[in-house]
Amino acid sequence: MTIRRKKSQVTIFLILGVIIVIVVVILVLIRNYSVKKTLERETIDAREIVFEVQPIRNFVSECFSIVSKDSLNEPPDEPPNERPRNIQLKEYVERNIDTCLDFSVFEEQGFEISKKEAEVEVSINENDISFKMTYPIIIGNTLDEGKTEIKDFFVRYKTRFEET
Repeated sequence: MTIRRKKSQVTIFLILGVIIVIVVVILVLIRNYSVKKTLERETIDAREIVFEVQPIRNFVSECFSIVSKDSLNEPPDEPPNERPRNIQLKEYVERNIDTCLDFSVFEEQGFEISKKEAEVEVSINENDISFKMTYPIIIGNTLDEGKTEIKDFFVRYKTRFEET
């Protein structure tokens, strides 16, 4: 009788073990499915945010391109030996970048836009001139109260530029 009793105890523990394993597997599957759905929603939200601010990024990039190109056509303020040309180009862009940035069209669409000071770096190379602008712009959407920051812009012009 004791052997039969031990077999029945082993059977009960075996059944309980199988039930516990099944419950754990089900909980892990539910958790993974939940995490996957949350990540998919967050990815979709992130794509929507990027898509919403892309026209503003394009607008700033186009303005940066225009102003930096205009700086190349400006005569030097001072003789190059007194102040390097890349500093003159940098200062020209920093002074004039806001002249073409009118965000009112985007603000009418429900965006709140705030910006900080632009910082420009100019690199004069043998075959090109590169402009890199760090211009922190915070874009808020009044509908969903989300905020996005764009800040890095870059343009390069193929040209031979003599530094004298």
